[in-house]
Amino acid sequence: MHVDRLQVKPLTGTLVVPKFGAGNICGAFAIPRSHHTTGVSGADMLLYAAAAPTEGHAIAWALGCAELHTGRPVVGVINFGPESANDSESSVRVAVHEIAHTLGFHINVMQRHKMVSHASGLRGKKTACSLCPHRRYWKRLVRTSTA
Repeated sequence: MHVDRLQVKPLTGTLVVPKFGAGNICGAFAIPRSHHTTGVSGADMLLYAAAAPTEGHAIAWALGCAELHTGRPVVGVINFGPESANDSESSVRVAVHEIAHTLGFHINVMQRHKMVSHASGLRGKKTACSLCPHRRYWKRLVRTSTA
């Protein structure tokens, strides 16, 4: 479904999840031991989910945990606050939004890849961020990402 939308080039080989160090939030998720050793074949990205309390008004949160050398995200985690999770359209939208973060759609990731510029006077704001017009980064991820 999303292969066409994101123009994802399928990975070849086996995707092995790195071990996350102490204090790394990604290591707090239940990841099968075999994912760290033999890996998972036929996967382009692995997403581990949990339901644990969230802070403040957050319904859910997510983040990327591992990338290929090209910067392509391959491991992510998502946590839903059980008190807020339900089968509503709103919860589905939150889930999709959070999954997008694990795929690299996050301001910090985009800044790291020099995809963001700052401009003044946009949308009535003193300073605003906008995506750089080039797609070189995304094309590089799609073209060169193989396991």
